[in-house]
Amino acid sequence: MKLWKIIILLLITVGSIFLLKHFLWDNEEESLEKNKVSKKLLKKLKGKIIFQSNRNGSDDIFMIKANGRGLKRITSKKSSDHTPSFSPDGKKMVFASSSSGNKDLFVMDLEKDELSRLVETPEDERDPVWSNDGDRIYFSATKEGNEDIYFYSFSTQKISRVTEERWRQILPGLSPDGKKLALSVNKGWGWHVYLLDLLSRELTQLSDKGGNCRPTWSPDGQNIAFVSTRDDRRGEVYVMNSDGTEVRRITYAGDTHDYDPAWSPDGQHLVYNRATDKKRGPWNLWIIDLNKNQKAQLTDHPSTNKFSDWTL
Repeated sequence: MKLWKIIILLLITVGSIFLLKHFLWDNEEESLEKNKVSKKLLKKLKGKIIFQSNRNGSDDIFMIKANGRGLKRITSKKSSDHTPSFSPDGKKMVFASSSSGNKDLFVMDLEKDELSRLVETPEDERDPVWSNDGDRIYFSATKEGNEDIYFYSFSTQKISRVTEERWRQILPGLSPDGKKLALSVNKGWGWHVYLLDLLSRELTQLSDKGGNCRPTWSPDGQNIAFVSTRDDRRGEVYVMNSDGTEVRRITYAGDTHDYDPAWSPDGQHLVYNRATDKKRGPWNLWIIDLNKNQKAQLTDHPSTNKFSDWTL
């Protein structure tokens, strides 16, 4: 080989090595900077978060501090436990469990570690959410082939049906004042977020394009966070005013699926679950600061970790 060709090959090789080292160094610097931001964000967070995880084989309920410390397993039955929700004072939680075959609702006293069955029917109950006055628990249920919203009242110890239309109505999100429900509705042409006035029974569509589901109210009742496929068909977290106006996209990671948002008690953060593969996972919990648009990964485990709720 001629000398000039050897020199060119050497120059190309050295240049390639330099560019590769520079690329790796930049990526390492960027990764370190992201880790610093994540640690700083988590460090200041208050409260505790419950969520569903199959990291031990079956679906159980776990609790972790919002700063990422103190992971604790709450349920450890052979059954599958799903979709936990805190009581208003944070001392109890309600969740769906398949311990009797179908999904029924249970309440656990987190201080006394006492478990009681709340609802026992031949049908499936799921996705419970507690009212701020502590008296009602709203939930989705499939009865006689219809998917609707119901609530259980502690004062009357009875179950009442909320929605009765022929289309599918699930995943209730109760407003802080207890007067309205945000819910996921499918009338046959896809899922949308609707608002149901519990007094007038007026049902209003809030979302307008894409698939939209899992609405949840901000603590002050001014905003609703939800999931939508409107921009990338994968699923991202959005926030809109409680009347459906001013929709803002919150998550932008184009190669992931972001689902199931839940508000922090102060309304400044959202916890949600993220996966690169929707079917196979793994799903992990992330937290985003809505004011600074900073994100931090809360769980890091090769399993499914989702359906969270946050309390002080």
